[in-house]
Amino acid sequence: MSDRYQVIAECAYVKTSDMAGVSWRLYEKGAVFSGDTPNLQHLLDNGYAAKVGGEATGGVDAAGIPSGAYEVEVPEGVTSTPVAKTEEQLQAEREAEANFRAAADLAEKRAAAKAKLPANNEEPDGRASQAVWVEYLVARGSNYDDVKDADKAELQKLAKQQAK
Repeated sequence: MSDRYQVIAECAYVKTSDMAGVSWRLYEKGAVFSGDTPNLQHLLDNGYAAKVGGEATGGVDAAGIPSGAYEVEVPEGVTSTPVAKTEEQLQAEREAEANFRAAADLAEKRAAAKAKLPANNEEPDGRASQAVWVEYLVARGSNYDDVKDADKAELQKLAKQQAK
């Protein structure tokens, strides 16, 4: 039996010969073929293929798995151990989670305030909350960050100034 080779490029045309005759076939990365192909040297010289377990691939297949790994039995009870995260990684995850929750809470609050805006684009009722007045002004072109911290009286005053 001839040696086995594997496509290590994204794909390669391999000249094959079988009962149907000689043909060119497109093999994708990882495909294994025998070494009796007439264009083997071209595939090797141009980095399209390598001998399975050969030095050209460092003894690994197209997936990066050492070729000998398929023949080695793993002893019973041997498992991989996950690597513990550093305190910095854990802190970064906590901060990311807190930021995500804060953004989700803000989006929910803003959506609730927008739902209370008058349907006809009129000014909100004087009894409307500060959040509703903020969304009213944002809908009329104000920047959210500029008006989010203003109290209700300031927002109503700004709305009156915009109406002029």
